[in-house]
Amino acid sequence: MLLGMERRRVLLTFLGIGSPQRDGAGDIVDATYDSATYFRGELQARSRYVQAALLSIERQHGVVFDEIIIAVTPTSLRWHWEKPDRLRDELAAADLAKVRLIEVSENLGVDAQWEGFGRLLETIPDHSALHVDMTHGFRIIPILFSVAVELLTRVKDVELAQVHYGAYERGLPRHEIIEVSRFFQVTRWAEAVRAISEDVNPDKLAALASSPQGVALEGLADPQFVEAMERLAAVVKNADAENAAAIFEHALDRVRAIRADAKPVTSAMLDLLEAKLGSLHRAGGTTRFTPPWYETQIALAEVMVQHGLLMQGLTILQELATSVFEELCRRALRNPDNPVAVALNARGRGKFNKKWANVRGMGEALSARLRLKRGVAFAPKCGWDEANEVAKPLAEGIFAEQFAAAYEQGRFAFLVELGALRNSFNHAWTNRGAAGTPAHVRAEAERLSRETTSFVRELLEAGRIGCGAFEQE
Repeated sequence: MLLGMERRRVLLTFLGIGSPQRDGAGDIVDATYDSATYFRGELQARSRYVQAALLSIERQHGVVFDEIIIAVTPTSLRWHWEKPDRLRDELAAADLAKVRLIEVSENLGVDAQWEGFGRLLETIPDHSALHVDMTHGFRIIPILFSVAVELLTRVKDVELAQVHYGAYERGLPRHEIIEVSRFFQVTRWAEAVRAISEDVNPDKLAALASSPQGVALEGLADPQFVEAMERLAAVVKNADAENAAAIFEHALDRVRAIRADAKPVTSAMLDLLEAKLGSLHRAGGTTRFTPPWYETQIALAEVMVQHGLLMQGLTILQELATSVFEELCRRALRNPDNPVAVALNARGRGKFNKKWANVRGMGEALSARLRLKRGVAFAPKCGWDEANEVAKPLAEGIFAEQFAAAYEQGRFAFLVELGALRNSFNHAWTNRGAAGTPAHVRAEAERLSRETTSFVRELLEAGRIGCGAFEQE
């Protein structure tokens, strides 16, 4: 990206062949263009060549080009540049001094056309502001240019400023030069939407929406929509499981809101986003410890792992497992027959009266018990429970009742492996995304994601978790 400097303003235009002039034998001996008055807004200029008229009008607008690139074929070069009293003589001296001629082939084969167009791309300076006159774009060059716009903007940091088309029609007194860059920007908006739907990356959307040259596609540049996509990305990148469900729901609402007035092109892009958000959103997912809430966490972790945000995905999986154990502790503390619950309730306003404030720590203690190596004494360290009067007996009781048999079979080794991989994760991998992560690390993360998900869903299906938010607590 160019910082602190003005972009060079470049005009790329194509010199056509015009109307053939034949001799008595029917042979083409020349080609000409009609003299015409072209206009843009209130300003106009008269010339046989739309290029000369466009340069004159732009100069009246205060626009001065640093470089003028004219693509010519051998025929257009001979008839409209080398012959006297043609385009060369209609250009102002200041413009003529900035002209570079680039020859393209008259061969209609795709390979020849692409080769010539490649030469054009090479001549466009990096970091320039590109204005294009497509009036006489030769054969398939307008199509090639549509493809290459994204290449120019990505690889050479070229800003597509304007695309002009001189709408000449014989018999009319004046002919408008139309600015049509919005059509070329459709592919850029599509790429921005794809970046969200596939990579959960709203940066391109935000850049297009804020660009003064940008063209909004029915709502995609709406500040509320862009903000919703940015909040969605922040949830994923920051592993914000607590707020995920509400953010997913809000983003989906914004997509549906702009769909109401969207035209077919925009609707097709919104379909991609709605499909992505639909895979993340679960109705009722904002209520903690319900099946939709757990499924939202699972979906969030899967998206992170899928898109190479492995450290964040592993963090969510760890938090998901702890939430499972927290709910199990909450259930036990609500059981009037649980000895720890009985003891706590008997203390009245004693030290552990606010037991629900510490229940997350109880869940962490239960998680530690399941990860403990056989034969190692269980001694959870909780600052609020230094004598291990609550967390230890509660965790031991739940462990003995619900998990001891599976523990003996090694069922919870994945919890140890999950923590080890997360804690040893190389931050350099996160900077390079999925491509920078070793294949074996990604495979291990995917395996641990499957095992954690399977564990949570087994408990959900058995009704051992998923009973609700415990609002009364």
